[in-house]
Amino acid sequence: MCTASFDVADLIPKLTARVYEWGDLWGFEYNLIIPGVDTTNLLGNPRYTPICTYDDPVYGAGSLYSSAEELCNFLIMIKDDGIYKGKQILSKNSVDMIFSGQVGREYLPPWLVDLKMGGYAMQLDNDEAVWGHTGADPGMSSILFFNRDIDLGVVVLANRFFDIRDLISWTFATGFKAFSNHNIVQKNSNWSLYCGKTKDGYLNERTVAIRVHVKNVQDNDLIYINGNHHKIGGWISKGIPLFMSGENYWSREFAFYDSTKLMF
Repeated sequence: MCTASFDVADLIPKLTARVYEWGDLWGFEYNLIIPGVDTTNLLGNPRYTPICTYDDPVYGAGSLYSSAEELCNFLIMIKDDGIYKGKQILSKNSVDMIFSGQVGREYLPPWLVDLKMGGYAMQLDNDEAVWGHTGADPGMSSILFFNRDIDLGVVVLANRFFDIRDLISWTFATGFKAFSNHNIVQKNSNWSLYCGKTKDGYLNERTVAIRVHVKNVQDNDLIYINGNHHKIGGWISKGIPLFMSGENYWSREFAFYDSTKLMF
């Protein structure tokens, strides 16, 4: 971990990402907007709003920083019981302690399925759990999650705040299809949702167009779809925006495997 800390004086402004917010702002975020930026009707006409670089004592959860590459190295080490490139960085006991039970599930919010000493588990839309942690402040968000069964982990660093639940199922669905061994479906059919593989072979993937007719739409209005599948929002946040496709019509095309049940 070579970038776990830095001096502000050493930062090169041209190489530093601008931080943004999207859509309507929290009350205190208006104090962070760069002077002169138009904030008219952010709710009705959502857009990216640049905010200034600010100082905050919770940055980095106690002044601990990293890069995407080094977070991936850390994730590999944790996933592999403390070993990285053949070296034992943390003992297996230490890794087990990070994921040792601390809080009863009856006390957890609905988006968590387990909480340990250093990480927690969130449920994907295929009912499987992934382990890791998240973080966010105005203008920035991060996620680090993995699942040992499919030997897959995800790291995302973003220069805007977002509901991290929007990304977790989508990133694992995309990553599983591209990188994981689909034969695990023979033991656990839940992963079939992400690759279309069954015990009898692969299902066909179909293009589905969803088109809605909406009356009384204002010029700056946006129409979203939300449903039971990660591709259509997973019942999280606002969902997925549709595109205008004619007067008072909004639509978007999606790809689903045969026999997928949709509610939206």
